[in-house]
Amino acid sequence: MHTALRRGEALALQWPVVDLDKGTLRVRGMLSRIDGQLLVTEPKTAKSNVSCPISETAEQLLRRRHANQAEEFAGRLGLAPDRLRVHYRVR
Repeated sequence: MHTALRRGEALALQWPVVDLDKGTLRVRGMLSRIDGQLLVTEPKTAKSNVSCPISETAEQLLRRRHANQAEEFAGRLGLAPDRLRVHYRVR
Protein backbone atom coordinates (compact mmCIF):
# COMPACT_ATOMS: atom_id res chain seq x y z
CA MET A 1 0.00 0.00 0.00
CA HIS A 2 3.00 2.31 -0.34
CA THR A 3 3.71 2.68 3.37
CA ALA A 4 6.46 1.54 5.69
CA LEU A 5 4.05 -0.55 7.77
CA ARG A 6 4.58 -4.12 8.83
CA ARG A 7 2.06 -6.51 7.28
CA GLY A 8 0.23 -7.04 10.60
CA GLU A 9 0.00 -3.28 11.16
CA ALA A 10 -1.47 -2.73 7.70
CA LEU A 11 -4.01 -5.54 8.17
CA ALA A 12 -5.20 -4.03 11.48
CA LEU A 13 -5.94 -0.57 10.04
CA GLN A 14 -9.43 0.86 10.46
CA TRP A 15 -10.94 4.01 8.94
CA PRO A 16 -10.86 6.16 12.11
CA VAL A 17 -7.04 6.17 12.03
CA VAL A 18 -6.84 7.33 8.39
CA ASP A 19 -6.60 11.06 7.61
CA LEU A 20 -6.60 11.37 3.82
CA ASP A 21 -6.62 15.17 3.88
CA LYS A 22 -3.30 15.16 5.74
CA GLY A 23 -2.07 12.05 3.93
CA THR A 24 -1.38 10.18 7.16
CA LEU A 25 -2.54 7.21 9.19
CA ARG A 26 -1.91 6.15 12.76
CA VAL A 27 -0.79 2.70 13.75
CA ARG A 28 -2.93 1.56 16.68
CA GLY A 29 -2.46 -2.20 16.55
CA MET A 30 -1.42 -5.20 14.54
CA LEU A 31 -3.20 -8.32 13.37
CA SER A 32 -1.70 -11.35 15.09
CA ARG A 33 -2.50 -15.06 15.15
CA ILE A 34 -2.81 -16.21 18.77
CA ASP A 35 -3.84 -19.80 19.53
CA GLY A 36 -5.17 -20.12 15.98
CA GLN A 37 -7.32 -16.98 16.18
CA LEU A 38 -6.72 -13.67 14.41
CA LEU A 39 -6.71 -10.81 16.93
CA VAL A 40 -5.77 -7.15 16.85
CA THR A 41 -3.04 -6.65 19.43
CA GLU A 42 -0.90 -3.72 20.57
CA PRO A 43 1.80 -2.58 18.12
CA LYS A 44 5.07 -4.49 18.25
CA THR A 45 6.96 -1.59 19.86
CA ALA A 46 6.04 1.76 21.41
CA LYS A 47 7.72 3.44 18.43
CA SER A 48 5.21 1.68 16.16
CA ASN A 49 2.34 3.73 17.62
CA VAL A 50 3.01 6.71 15.36
CA SER A 51 1.55 8.73 12.52
CA CYS A 52 2.81 7.52 9.12
CA PRO A 53 2.69 9.38 5.82
CA ILE A 54 0.97 7.68 2.89
CA SER A 55 1.73 8.17 -0.76
CA GLU A 56 -0.59 9.97 -3.15
CA THR A 57 -1.24 6.63 -4.87
CA ALA A 58 -2.22 5.01 -1.56
CA GLU A 59 -4.43 7.99 -0.74
CA GLN A 60 -6.29 7.63 -4.05
CA LEU A 61 -6.72 3.88 -3.54
CA LEU A 62 -8.03 4.41 -0.01
CA ARG A 63 -10.49 7.09 -1.15
CA ARG A 64 -11.87 4.72 -3.80
CA ARG A 65 -12.07 1.85 -1.30
CA HIS A 66 -13.89 4.01 1.22
CA ALA A 67 -16.41 5.14 -1.41
CA ASN A 68 -16.93 1.53 -2.57
CA GLN A 69 -17.53 0.36 1.00
CA ALA A 70 -20.07 3.13 1.54
CA GLU A 71 -21.89 2.13 -1.68
CA GLU A 72 -21.91 -1.55 -0.68
CA PHE A 73 -23.22 -0.76 2.79
CA ALA A 74 -25.88 1.61 1.43
CA GLY A 75 -26.97 -1.04 -1.06
CA ARG A 76 -27.47 -3.56 1.73
CA LEU A 77 -29.70 -1.04 3.49
CA GLY A 78 -31.56 -0.12 0.32
CA LEU A 79 -30.31 3.49 0.41
CA ALA A 80 -28.64 5.71 -2.13
CA PRO A 81 -24.97 6.18 -1.10
CA ASP A 82 -25.42 9.94 -0.72
CA ARG A 83 -28.23 9.29 1.82
CA LEU A 84 -25.98 7.19 4.02
CA ARG A 85 -24.35 8.69 7.08
CA VAL A 86 -21.71 6.26 8.22
CA HIS A 87 -20.41 6.07 11.77
CA TYR A 88 -16.81 6.21 10.62
CA ARG A 89 -15.45 8.99 8.53
CA VAL A 90 -12.25 9.63 6.71
CA ARG A 91 -10.98 13.15 7.20
